[in-house]
Amino acid sequence: MSLANMSFFVNEAGTNMKRSAMMAFITIATIGIALVMMGAFLLATMNLESFLQQLQAEALVTAYLKQGFAITDAKTLSLKLTSLEEIENIEVVTPEQAARELFSSPDDQQLLQIGIDHDSNPLPTTLRIRIKSGNLLEPLLQKLKNEPMIDNISYGEDLFQQFHGMSQLLWLISLIIVVMLGLASLFIVYNTVRLTLFMRREEIVIMKLVGATNWFVRGPFLVEGFIQGLVGSF
Repeated sequence: MSLANMSFFVNEAGTNMKRSAMMAFITIATIGIALVMMGAFLLATMNLESFLQQLQAEALVTAYLKQGFAITDAKTLSLKLTSLEEIENIEVVTPEQAARELFSSPDDQQLLQIGIDHDSNPLPTTLRIRIKSGNLLEPLLQKLKNEPMIDNISYGEDLFQQFHGMSQLLWLISLIIVVMLGLASLFIVYNTVRLTLFMRREEIVIMKLVGATNWFVRGPFLVEGFIQGLVGSF
């Protein structure tokens, strides 16, 4: 394509946009609004996804140790697990600490002193684990399940499943909205181009009669669409 042809296409596109200023404005505005709405929905979804990940990271994973292991064993396991990349920090909770937390009121403390002593305390030693990020939960659970000292793991499974479901639903809704906005924009632009072609049909026929090629006829319309899309994106 020669420089002269490109210059002609740009001049023709500019002339046509001036001639049909309202149509050009509607097309540019439609593209701009669609892009802004797409970006807004995607940004909102990403922010909400980040918020859900933060909530997941703030949740505690509690690992219950099997009976028969001493506190020193729990501390050794804690030091071992601290080196894992998924873990932010670990707190070792003894059965006595767990009992005091379970029976927090004064009346409960009296019942605790009467009913539970060092030898009869049924509560296990636990590790309270805080993870660095919500998306590191699954890898961490697999590693914890392979530890022979750990009997059971509690991490609010139902809540995490709800968070995961909400995240998937948000992305699905955003995808549907983005696709709908994109199709609506294409439909409006397509009809605008068809209307432009209809308005300039006599000019196109004359250009074909004098020997203009199909690409030479299409050139100004392609350049016009490119300019409108470029302006609309800003």
